[in-house]
Parts: sequence; structure tokens; C-alpha cells
Amino acid sequence: MYKFKLLGTLLTIVMLVMISQSAMASSSIKVEVNGKVLNLEGREPVLDNDRVYSPARSICEYIGAAVNWLPEKNTVLMYRNGIYIYMAIDSLDYELVFKSDYSKRNIKQMDVAPKIINGHTMVPIKYIIEAFGGTVTWNGSSSTVVIKIDPEKRGNMHGNHAVGSFLAFADNTSVFYADNRESMLFRMNPDGSGKYRISDYQGVANINSINKWVYYTFDDGWGIAKTKTDGEATTELLKLKGDANIEKLQVVEDMIYYSLSDGSGLYRLPIEGGVPQKVTDNKLAELSPFFVTYERIYFTDANREGMRVSAIDGVRQKMIGFDFAEYINVVDGWIYYIYNSNSNMGLEGGIITRVRIGGEDRQELRELPRGYALNVVDDWLYFFSDNGKTLCKAKVDGTEYTELLEDSELVNCRFTTDYAINGEWLYFSVLNLQNQKFELFRMKLSGQGLAGVEKLSDE
Repeated sequence: MYKFKLLGTLLTIVMLVMISQSAMASSSIKVEVNGKVLNLEGREPVLDNDRVYSPARSICEYIGAAVNWLPEKNTVLMYRNGIYIYMAIDSLDYELVFKSDYSKRNIKQMDVAPKIINGHTMVPIKYIIEAFGGTVTWNGSSSTVVIKIDPEKRGNMHGNHAVGSFLAFADNTSVFYADNRESMLFRMNPDGSGKYRISDYQGVANINSINKWVYYTFDDGWGIAKTKTDGEATTELLKLKGDANIEKLQVVEDMIYYSLSDGSGLYRLPIEGGVPQKVTDNKLAELSPFFVTYERIYFTDANREGMRVSAIDGVRQKMIGFDFAEYINVVDGWIYYIYNSNSNMGLEGGIITRVRIGGEDRQELRELPRGYALNVVDDWLYFFSDNGKTLCKAKVDGTEYTELLEDSELVNCRFTTDYAINGEWLYFSVLNLQNQKFELFRMKLSGQGLAGVEKLSDE
């Protein structure tokens, strides 16, 4: 089985969409993924010999697919959701391999072959997207390539991971959270109705929901368990011994990744349980210390005070920036984070920053007074500023800054900075200063529709 390698050279892989030249001019071609028109500035689709070519790496970044070049076989390798696609240059045959059965290799055919044009590797997008389970159509009226594809398999949204997986969601019909009395795991409807406990473990945190299971830490980070979303079964996966408990946890595809409170490294555990594997010995930063994609792990190295990237197995590390990055989000080919030159939780203020996943094109987007808890959803940044007193949003380029809510608007309440986003709703918790109990609210991402959902301390 081929292993992914981080590219050490500049490689542009572009995808071919079979559309006639009479349909459009290259300057007007757009690409849309799941209703979102991609920003391909500087990497626009081009027309060649009655075919439209679109940058593959940027599109793969949008659909969460990994891309690699295998020079010894003159082959492009792409991976997503347990599916490997191998396409050799000048060959009409391509190969599909499923992670669930490495021994079974499926040979398929295309009516056009990948080829080299002007030094770039070109592959047909139609076969790529369909192999990953999606569809590709052409909208002639708007000159748009329309891609529809299922989201990548992870236990929580990108940004919700970055701010601690306070809540998890399933199919827009269920919310999973830990109440405040015993921090047990509960399920409820999105509006707060129908609440019931689905696990007896206490000290629940780092909640992820994927494939009909809810994964979480329990006993304040001393163990990992999973529970069926209907509460019918619970399995203990790991019980720690020693001086360090679990700080952060992410579920991506068929692996659970977690870091320890002493920053001693990053580990991974199969979702069915087993023996943990240490992925890296790097000492990790405290706040959102890592972010996992299909191919790479991004993390802040506390000793070197810089951001690094490694292959999914922890080897072949590369420094991609010297910023001390907190609340790392990896979205649409960009790494978003809060940069704090003092490496001290933003006590002197922080700067929302982004850089390309290769480490280039660093941009400081917005300076914040004591800003933290960055969550990136679609084209918006969500975060707290002013020492956690104000919940805000801004466009991903830092413009259109908007204050959504100040804690002073909630009578006798204070933000906890625990929040999560699902669909059009933003859920957040507050501490009621009168009775010292926690309560859960939600509002629309526009800032409208504020409503109480649950008093988290109640049975």
C-alpha cells in the first residue's frame, strides 16, 4: 500500500472537466461544491482543446481529499473517506482501492487519459468526484461546474474541534452534550426538548458523533468511551494510568486522535479500541494543540514555539511557520489560528491569522483584545473578544466585523466561551451569576433568534 508523502517540490495537479469550448470563456468558468462557489483567485480554471481544466489541489482541499504524486509510477494518488484513486499519466485505466479491503483492487476505465500539459499534471474531475461518491454537472447558464459530494467523515465540525467539542450533532436532529451536575452524556432535540441521558459515565467532554456512535472522554479525561446515539450500547475504549489525562480529542474517519495534559505528544486509537499508538513526541501547545485532516496533522510545537505539519503517521515533519498558533482550524486550503507572540493565552491580545497549508501567503486578518476560541464555518470566523465578554464574527478575510452578542445583554450571566455551531444555529453556555448554574442558549448565526435551550445543571 502506498503511503502519502508530503510534497517537497511545487506540484500543481489540475482536473479536467469535459465541457465544450462553445459553452464558455475561460475567464467566466466557476466551480461550485455543495452550493458554495469556490474562490480560485490565482488558480482559475482554464480552457485547452475544448476541455476545461480546474486546479485539483484547491478542489480536493474543499472536499477534504488528499493528493499526492508518485514519481516512480508516474501516477497521481488521491484519497478520501477510505477510498484511494490511482491514475497514471497517459492511461485510460485507473485503479480504486478501498481501505476496508486493501487486497481488492478495482480497475476502471475513462474516455480521456491523464496527461501533462505545460508541465502540469491533468486528471479528469468527473471520474474523481464520482469515485468518491459525488456527482458532477454543468450549469450552462452560469458557466459553472457543479459538484455535489458528502462531507468528510469526522466526529465534529472543523471549528467545533478547535474550540473543544463542547457539543456534537447528528443529522441535524440530535444534540449531544454533558450536563453540569455530573457531566453525564445527554441527547436532546435541537430546541432543547426530549432530553434524556444515554451514558452513566461522569466527567464527559470532547464529544464527537460519527456513524451512529458518540465518542467522548470521561472521568475528566482519564478514559475514552463510545455510546450508540440511541443510548442502547456503551463501550469503554481506553482507561489511562499515570500522571496525565486527555486534553483534546478528535475523531477522523476510523481513528481517535488525542493529546495529553502534560503536552507529551499526540496519540491515536482505532475507533474499535485496542492499543494506542504514539504519533509524535513533540510537546504540544495547550489551546487547540492539533488538527487532523485525512493526510496531515497540524500542531503547535510548544518547545519550538512554531507551527508544524506531519504526515498522518507523525513522520516527515515540516515547520510551516514560527507563530505560536492557538485554536487551529484547517479549512479550504487555509490554516486559521489566533497568533499570540507571548504564547500566553492571548493575555496581551491576539491576532486572527491565516496561512496556506504549505506555509506561504501568511495574512494577519484582525487584531483582538484578549481574543480566543476561534471557529471557522463556511466563509465566516467566529470568536470571543474583549476578555471573553463579546461573541463576534467576521468574514474569512477579516472584513465585515460584527459583534453578535455581549454577555451584558444576558441578565446576570457570563459567557463560558464554550460554544458550537450546527447548520444555521450557534449554541453557547453561560454561567448564571445568581445561582452559579450553567445554562445553554442558541441563536442564529446572524445574531437573531436568541433563545434559552437548557439549564445544564438540571436533571
